[in-house]
Amino acid sequence: MEYQCHLHDKQQMQAIIRELEQKLRKSIEDVANTKKQLEETIAAHQLEVLEWKQFQKDLLTTVRVAHDFKTHAEEELEKMLLENQDLRIKMAEFEKLDQPTLQNVQSSSIGRVKKVIDSIEKAKKLKRRSSMEMTRSSGTTPSKRRVSANKLRSGNLDTSFVVRKNSLVSVVKIKGGGAKRNVLLKWCQLKTFGYKGIDVTNFSSSWNDGLAFCALLHTYLPDRVCYEKLDGKNKRRNFIVAFRAAESVGISCNLNLKDMVATEVPDWQDVMTFVTAIYKHFES
Repeated sequence: MEYQCHLHDKQQMQAIIRELEQKLRKSIEDVANTKKQLEETIAAHQLEVLEWKQFQKDLLTTVRVAHDFKTHAEEELEKMLLENQDLRIKMAEFEKLDQPTLQNVQSSSIGRVKKVIDSIEKAKKLKRRSSMEMTRSSGTTPSKRRVSANKLRSGNLDTSFVVRKNSLVSVVKIKGGGAKRNVLLKWCQLKTFGYKGIDVTNFSSSWNDGLAFCALLHTYLPDRVCYEKLDGKNKRRNFIVAFRAAESVGISCNLNLKDMVATEVPDWQDVMTFVTAIYKHFES
């Protein structure tokens, strides 16, 4: 009987020990998990601290950049206001000019354009004539060329052809270069003065939306170019209106519609050729 009591107590104690061992293992696991979570929390906190410090640095940099942009924008705004004021003063002075004065200015500019274009045409004719003479002279025999060279050395050959050729080259270089562009550009500026959205300063980017062509043609063909309904954003329509108006009066257009719509910087020589054709048709 006593043996059975001891055996029963032993079994109870073993059960208690197993239960305690299970609780101990669970406690150890809980401690390990808690320690792991603590380490993860510490790492996350450190990362957040680093990110916060970096955010503060980035924010400070952004504030400085924004301040620099603001300062630059204020300077640009002030400069633009001054330029706008100067332009308003010039506009007021220009508006004070009476109509006869404006007509005289336009007439003088048109006269200069005519003189330049006429001189270029004459220079081209002289150049073609000189080329023909040189071609004919190049067909001479070697003996004749030697005789000509001897005459030139002896002073018997007329050197006026050489002088005319050099003068022709000078005329083509001067009249066909900056002078023609500047005079023709001035004429375009006078013709398009007062048109909204038009600022002709060159023969390339100033014509990239087609409005300058429309304004120029509108001064001669107001019934075929309704300028008030045009929009600078609709480049294709502007070019179509300008090209059709020019072709309706017999002005051939050397510009390609697709190329003009696609580019922001058209070829200045092509643009100048078309503008010259417009000038010749209406002013010559």
